[in-house]
Amino acid sequence: MCLELTEKYKARVPIAWGAFIDKSVHYVSTGDLAQFLFKEQPDSPKPHEYYVAHRLMSNDCVYFEETSRRHVFRCRTLKEVSERRRMELSNNSDSTIIFLHRVVAWLKKRSYNMSGAKLPSLPKIGDIDLKWDVVADKSFIDEISSYALVPPGHQPNSKIYSKYLKYLGVGDMPRGAFDLLVRLGVYSKHQNVNLLRYPHKLDFTPQQNKKYADLSAILDRPIDFIEDHRQVSRGPLVVDRDFEVRRDLTHVTPVLAIDEDINGNEIDDAIALHTKNGKEWVIIHIADPTRAITPNTELDLLARQRACSTFLPEASFSMFPLPLARNNFSLRQGKTNYSLSYAVTLAEDGSIDDYEICPAVVGAVTALSYNDADGMLNGVKTSKKTRQSVTDSLTRLRELADLRKAYRVRKGAVVLDMPSPQIRVADEDEPQIDLVVRYDYDSPSRSTVQELMIMVGEVSALFAKKHSIPIPYRTVDHTRSKSDASDTKVTAPNPLLAGYDKFMKLVEQIKKMGQLPQAVNEINPGKHSALALDQYCHATSPIRRYSDLLVHHQIKAVLRGDKPPFDKTKVVSIMERLAETSSSLSRLTQYSQRYWMLKYLEQKEDVAQSVWKSLVLSVSKKFSFGGAQLQVMLLDLAFRTTTFLPRVPEQGDVLFLKIGEIDAFNNVLRFEEV
Repeated sequence: MCLELTEKYKARVPIAWGAFIDKSVHYVSTGDLAQFLFKEQPDSPKPHEYYVAHRLMSNDCVYFEETSRRHVFRCRTLKEVSERRRMELSNNSDSTIIFLHRVVAWLKKRSYNMSGAKLPSLPKIGDIDLKWDVVADKSFIDEISSYALVPPGHQPNSKIYSKYLKYLGVGDMPRGAFDLLVRLGVYSKHQNVNLLRYPHKLDFTPQQNKKYADLSAILDRPIDFIEDHRQVSRGPLVVDRDFEVRRDLTHVTPVLAIDEDINGNEIDDAIALHTKNGKEWVIIHIADPTRAITPNTELDLLARQRACSTFLPEASFSMFPLPLARNNFSLRQGKTNYSLSYAVTLAEDGSIDDYEICPAVVGAVTALSYNDADGMLNGVKTSKKTRQSVTDSLTRLRELADLRKAYRVRKGAVVLDMPSPQIRVADEDEPQIDLVVRYDYDSPSRSTVQELMIMVGEVSALFAKKHSIPIPYRTVDHTRSKSDASDTKVTAPNPLLAGYDKFMKLVEQIKKMGQLPQAVNEINPGKHSALALDQYCHATSPIRRYSDLLVHHQIKAVLRGDKPPFDKTKVVSIMERLAETSSSLSRLTQYSQRYWMLKYLEQKEDVAQSVWKSLVLSVSKKFSFGGAQLQVMLLDLAFRTTTFLPRVPEQGDVLFLKIGEIDAFNNVLRFEEV
């Protein structure tokens, strides 16, 4: 509302100034301007009208000047106003004025209403080309873009408004500048502004893609483990730095790679069973990019700079160039693969009895989606193409993963079973937004894979601790819990929640969520209390996370009999830089998911009338004037967000909410209780 009123009354600022000057009033307050602007409104001025008046006077560069007194402004003299208007126009160089005319001419040709545009006269410098050219006008476009992409809550550069936007009649709000750029074809209407605001380039350049596609072809030569395996180098990349200690595990089958998208994703891991000398071994194969990457070389530094792969609803950005990530480093179907393999035997109680780690060559994997794997585990009849050995192996792996999980739970592991929304955007110009609510606790194959990956993290940390290898350990210290769980009151679910049995578990999870301290990276081994492990690290995603790649570099050096390439001081330095970049990318991911969720809601035809059953996850702040800031989950969408209510509900209450205001561009979502 305030933004609309600011735009509506902006044209009356010169009129108000003239009225004050005529009455010989030299100093005015925001209240004076509010009374002038809103004098025809009943019960004016209201609090939001004071805010509008203050915003108008603060943003004005011609008629009013701020003073040292709060909310008091000086009316500039007629001479000052004339001079400032002349200077404002002279600041626009000839090229800027020509650019403004080109913009208006181009938009008028496309039937856009430009009646609000008031352009300065064209300079008399001969023939002027008014043909629109995005490339030639890039410097102007970049300035307007910087104005349009100012994050919500921040003030845009008023000089850019004075230079361009005031003449084009699009208002002084960033949204007006963004809409102008959409009309000019610079951006699409629904483009994710969070991605546009991100300061670093996530795509690889065409030159990089070409270079690494050529290297991919070099590395793509089929593995012959018996002959020619000692050919260590092909061109600028090493083929296999670990050939002397690599073991042939191609006889261990079937090898199961279970993932969300088995065709498009980078496949980091696969699992198998093997019986040797009467002992049953769980085999976890992890992709092995470090076999071809020497520490501190170009490709290693490139991955370190990027920190991790980034997955947004509308696009994904790999840590490595895609030809390498998907063709050479991933564990793929129909080919022999390199891996860093973990073999683990479990005791009867689920604890680790014995383990081995070795670089290996792995036979072709059998790729399964989580849905397919869940079907097998739930007894759904499989296709004739699926071998019985696949189903048998998967079933036994699930049993062992359940044994392992039960062991951790007995030791105090915290198991969170929160649903999560999965958003996919098919077409950014006219987006087709698909939303699926995922329940990990309903997927036995997800639970199996997650548990075995946790086990790899523990084994890696055990090995590193045993050999005094500096790595980034992941720790969670329960002694630093946010508060005592016994102090948290959680009410029983409202009977109106009938039909939402899956969400009944949410109430049980609320306490756990509130008490968990944040996991941190440490150079020294320490407890991960949430997982109930004495030591733990990330080691299962070396294609997607540089911290995992770093762990592989360190461990494999020791397996080869070498000294780890990074000492303790260097690992700490790398960890600090990774933390900064990863945090920035994490925020980008969170903001982007929220942006597309808001877009999804905006596109609903009945969004204003829809009632959303919502669970109060926490009461984050109570206000002295009444009401509270809440974190809630919209149950149908598994969407967590914050909202203000004029009353204070209890944690665990179920509310019925309607959307009062929504604006994805400005990250605004406000609810009202029904």
